[in-house]
Amino acid sequence: MTFAPKSSIRREQGRGGVSWIVAEHLSGYQLTISPYGGQVLSWIRPCGSPLLFLSEAATFEPGKAIRGGIPVVFPQFGKGELPPHGFARTALWDADWEEVLPNGTVSIGLSLRPDSLVRALWPHAFSLQLVVELSQRLAMTLRVTNEGTAPFSCSTALHSYFAVSDVSQCIIRGLSGLSYIDLLRGREVFREERQEVTLGGACDRIYRGAPSDVHIVDPAAMSAVRLMKTGFEDLVVWNPWEQGAKSLPDLREGAWRRMVCVEAGNIAVPRVLLPSETQESTQVLAFEPAG
Repeated sequence: MTFAPKSSIRREQGRGGVSWIVAEHLSGYQLTISPYGGQVLSWIRPCGSPLLFLSEAATFEPGKAIRGGIPVVFPQFGKGELPPHGFARTALWDADWEEVLPNGTVSIGLSLRPDSLVRALWPHAFSLQLVVELSQRLAMTLRVTNEGTAPFSCSTALHSYFAVSDVSQCIIRGLSGLSYIDLLRGREVFREERQEVTLGGACDRIYRGAPSDVHIVDPAAMSAVRLMKTGFEDLVVWNPWEQGAKSLPDLREGAWRRMVCVEAGNIAVPRVLLPSETQESTQVLAFEPAG
């Protein structure tokens, strides 16, 4: 007698003393989530090949961001009055549910509300909810709700680290004709004239009004990840390259070659949320053989 594969969810003791959520879809795709940071750490194909980059030197300590996977950026992008990229990626989220839906999709819900430490940093009443769904695709929906009586502005992003064979050979399709803010050139604004974006050095750009569908192509692996988004206006492309990586102690020598960050977000113009208003944004990732 043969049994049809089933989706499953289990808990594992993760690094840093946090219990990780490990899920497997009946198709063979796997996922690991850390409630610390509400962060997807891995997304793995049925063949065992990782689609996300997680640094071998990543730090799993309270107050430290985890280098790799898909960190949640909120309420600040980059540097500013708050810790870099905000506090959501270094906070402990609540796991609200973990379930296998009738069609086999794994659904995991996490939430974050301000504690005393967060309120000391950012005195606004809010709630964050992250819904992660694993099937043959990886879907992530981020909801930000203003729970207070006054408006506030915020930036959000899903800081996705994609695993690639060689970043210098990687191709990003779908950004042609867009204007972008170059964070390495004094926030000057340029126009992307290339049909296919490639990287030949350090890159940190915010592509404004990015389309809902882009592809991150890895020619050496003859594969691609399709990124589809709604509710996120912008797309960030980042890699520190060799010189910039030297300033990142949680990135081993040469590891920058095996990653590229393509981040869906609302960054160029932070969103203003009125009392009781909710902003919902979704990113869906799908593996595709490269044509």
